[in-house]
This record gives sequence, structure tokens and C-alpha cells, in this order.
Amino acid sequence: MRSPVSLLSATHAFFLYAPNVHRVVLVKLYWYGKKTISETFYRLENQLSI
Repeated sequence: MRSPVSLLSATHAFFLYAPNVHRVVLVKLYWYGKKTISETFYRLENQLSI
């Protein structure tokens, strides 16, 4: 069992670094989703124009 102080500092460190990780993941997901959506629309436009 860890002492509350070390647990608190570990939690604090996690919350300090977690936002950066979340931001990177969110940005990658955003770009991937944007790319996928634009490719889908491009295919739809090509099918409709035929």
C-alpha cells in the first residue's frame, strides 16, 4: 500500500502530463476523421457526377 503523499504526487504528475497526451491523441483523431470524411465526400461527389 502506497502512502497517500506518493499517491497524490503520482496523480498530480499524471494530470500534469495527461492533457498533453490527450491533446496529441485528439489532434490525430481530428486529422484522421477530417481526412476520412473528405475522402468519403470526394467519392460521393464522383459517384453523383457520373
